[in-house]
Amino acid sequence: MHIRHDADLTHRERDRAQGSIALSAQAAMVLKISSDGHQHEVYAKNPDEAFHPASLTKLLTIVTALEVASRFGRSLGTMLRMRAGDEAKGTGRNIEAGDRFSLQDAIANMLLPSSNVTANVVARTFGQVLLDPEDHETSPIARFIQEMNVTAARLGMTRSIFVNPHGLKASAQVTTAVDMARLLVAASQRPAITNVWSKATYEMTIVGPNARRENIASSVKMIEDDNVLGGKTGTLRAITYNLAICSRTGTGAKLASVILCSPSDSARYADMRLLLNALNEM
Repeated sequence: MHIRHDADLTHRERDRAQGSIALSAQAAMVLKISSDGHQHEVYAKNPDEAFHPASLTKLLTIVTALEVASRFGRSLGTMLRMRAGDEAKGTGRNIEAGDRFSLQDAIANMLLPSSNVTANVVARTFGQVLLDPEDHETSPIARFIQEMNVTAARLGMTRSIFVNPHGLKASAQVTTAVDMARLLVAASQRPAITNVWSKATYEMTIVGPNARRENIASSVKMIEDDNVLGGKTGTLRAITYNLAICSRTGTGAKLASVILCSPSDSARYADMRLLLNALNEM
């Protein structure tokens, strides 16, 4: 992975990167993704300071699951099943024990309503795939979390540590704005993600004892803005309001933008729109 820093930028981009965009967020990073795959840093605020990723964690869970699925020949149609032990508090509690659904639908349920339960299902399922048959001590979820950290390191997320697959509060789970921007770039290269995260709504097909269609909606309030290609929220109420957005500028440039720890839900959207508007002519 190659990220060009200020010395590589055009004068206008350098001015943007060093200019004063008054964000309320404690940290932010914007990477411009060029057609050759290089990433140019165009804005940074406290990019290496550690914060809790909250549900932005699920982007790494999805990227890791897709890599494991590819390695072991599992398709997006692979069916997953929720078990009673997969329960989790918080968002996206729209599935129940016995429900079966495809990996693609699981990805949608993690991206749009940010289902913590689904993150556990995915981690357990693909952690089991990864487990050495001789390993009788490591749990499937623990094995998957190990793989998440391997994936993070490979993506250049050098200051991030993950201890769960959903992003619920854990003091040891930390990331930085630059690390999350790198993850956002990786997510933006996965059709299984990009085909879903741009949608305001999605219909999930569930089979099993309580077969049904489950209508889910995006938690990203600016998902229908013209310049937004997709994104993900990360929230620990009253303390953490994160937002990751992939967008296009007025000149057609692609941006991966991350905001960490805005002071409120409305502030993170105000911050993101301010940032994207300031960079719109890039």
